[in-house]
Amino acid sequence: MVKKSLFENLAEKEQRLLTQLSKKKKDIQVLACNGKESCALIDHTKLEPYNLIIGIIRNDEKLCIGRYGEQHFSFPVDESTSLIRVWIDVIEQNDVKFHINCRDQYYELFNDDEEVEYNDEIMIALLHCPDFVQFSVYDGNLPYRKSSHIFTASRTASENIKIIAHSMLNQHFPGLSRFLIQLDGDGNEAE
Repeated sequence: MVKKSLFENLAEKEQRLLTQLSKKKKDIQVLACNGKESCALIDHTKLEPYNLIIGIIRNDEKLCIGRYGEQHFSFPVDESTSLIRVWIDVIEQNDVKFHINCRDQYYELFNDDEEVEYNDEIMIALLHCPDFVQFSVYDGNLPYRKSSHIFTASRTASENIKIIAHSMLNQHFPGLSRFLIQLDGDGNEAE
């Protein structure tokens, strides 16, 4: 069962996305976590088991939360926890829009075909399950084509994507990799 607390205070566009998700009208996904509970829904299917890490860097604020193994976390540990919802709207294979609700602020991130002003916004979302890995990135520092969304069931590609994702996350959140190893207890990622 999906926790209602993860879907409180939805913005108007989030309400529409939730309706589309429930009616299975489009390829809509939602990843949500508040540091104490989480959910991962893809095509109206609640995933279990899964690991989820969401990192948001915006307006000089950094927030990294997720679920690793069976444990929920926020990093750095002394940061106050906040709900993050990442809606992934796959319009076409190469056209993905991220709808973000972080600290009760809703905004959208997507590719621009034309060069636009830089912004310091970064969003990294890594979801891995026993059968697949999904990696989503938005980097506002790039001049255009700022986002990427990769899904693979290939074991080799999954391992490579996890290495890239953890490297990026650790660069933006120094010490995260060691924290996750301690969180896991024995140093092995949950698969």
